[in-house]
Amino acid sequence: MHSDNQEKNYTGEEISFKDVAAKFRTWYSVMRNRWKTILVFCLAGGLLGLCLSYFIPHVYRADLTFVLANNDKGKLSGYSGLAAQFGLSLGGGGSVFQEDENIMALMKSRTMITRTLVSRSEDGRSFLADRYIKAMGLAHKWRNHPTLSSISFDGYQERPTLLQDSVLSLLHKLIITKNLSVAKPDNKVDIIAVSTSSTDELFAKNFTEKLLQNVSGFYIETQTKKSQENVMILRHQADSVRGLLNSALTGVAVSSDANPNMNPALKRLMVPSQRRMVDVEMNKAILEELVKNLEIAEIGLRKETPLVQVIDSPVLPLEYTRLSKLKGIVFGILIGGVLILGYFSLRLYLRAITS
Repeated sequence: MHSDNQEKNYTGEEISFKDVAAKFRTWYSVMRNRWKTILVFCLAGGLLGLCLSYFIPHVYRADLTFVLANNDKGKLSGYSGLAAQFGLSLGGGGSVFQEDENIMALMKSRTMITRTLVSRSEDGRSFLADRYIKAMGLAHKWRNHPTLSSISFDGYQERPTLLQDSVLSLLHKLIITKNLSVAKPDNKVDIIAVSTSSTDELFAKNFTEKLLQNVSGFYIETQTKKSQENVMILRHQADSVRGLLNSALTGVAVSSDANPNMNPALKRLMVPSQRRMVDVEMNKAILEELVKNLEIAEIGLRKETPLVQVIDSPVLPLEYTRLSKLKGIVFGILIGGVLILGYFSLRLYLRAITS
């Protein structure tokens, strides 16, 4: 019984294999008879690929690498301890950007990319947003649109309009998905690589450089905001006390001039001058402490200010990628052959199931 089942299985497998072999021979015979048509389609595909290699524009890539030179907080411990004696804080502010991933996310943020797009290009005659719209072919698509065809970014930084914000939001999405790449080439080092690809060579270079400038300014401002506030407060207090000291010194001189030949027996005549001298000594002591604290705060601010050090910046002419003639011909032949073989195979299959 068991032997009969095995014999039936072997027979079924043999019949199935014979069916597949027969169908393949039929398919091969049909394709061989159509070899001239297949050859024509392959040659046509190769010719089309050759033409495309001439018309597809070059894609330029601007590469920039930089490193964040974060200061070691341990170096500030001496200054912080000294400042704490006077009730001061040297900041420590911007822990948000202690990780490189946060800087990488900041570079792709809408705010940073929008600031960069509304910057002037290197020629000074147009905005980077205008060059990007032209490079992406959006100007051609919008040529018949009543408002988009005449979009301008003049005055955006003073008073942005709804249309400008909408267009910039669209450009931001396109850039982060198609043009901009921010990554760490090696996780073992803190070097960050920024790459912008575009058919506009100058746009790729200018956008990459200005994006890093905007991010660096925002990063440094955020990191040192608290320390800068401390320095500004101390400067204001020092200027105020200096003004009071000058006023007290003037009062001492006025009191002396009012009684040039003072009678030593009349003690009450000496009170105004002595009162002014007390104000002078008190304001002088306060000013000395404020100036000392201000110097400590300024040292802490300089130590805390991070450095964004550029390693390699994009240099013209930029590297570019293009579809070579050989690749265009090979891809064209392959695509043409696959299409015509698929067409004939589909016809053969439909004929088989309808017969």
